Amino acid sequence: MSAKKSGSKVVLKSDGLRFEVTDGNHLTALTEDGENVFDIDNLESMEFATDPSAVNAVMAGDDAIEVYTVAGVFVGTYSGVSEALRTITTPGVYVAKSKSKTAKILIP
Repeated sequence: MSAKKSGSKVVLKSDGLRFEVTDGNHLTALTEDGENVFDIDNLESMEFATDPSAVNAVMAGDDAIEVYTVAGVFVGTYSGVSEALRTITTPGVYVAKSKSKTAKILIP
């Protein structure tokens, strides 16, 4: 599931995903990792995908990617996001960089 707010895209894991509307103005997405609160007036779009990573769609068409930890430590070079998701086993947030794009990926 991904939601776009104020020009930025937020990708959430769908396992155990629940929604609550609070104050009539906020949509709260609750996951096992925590919660994300969206101001309904600034929520531009919301998508649900069968692909476990919306990053695949964002980086589609790119060749190899380099993956780094958020601290900037090089993890490896992969043929694409799908390979990185299958190969990296340590949970965390990583930065995937191709020739033309950069995106964050979450390994649960």
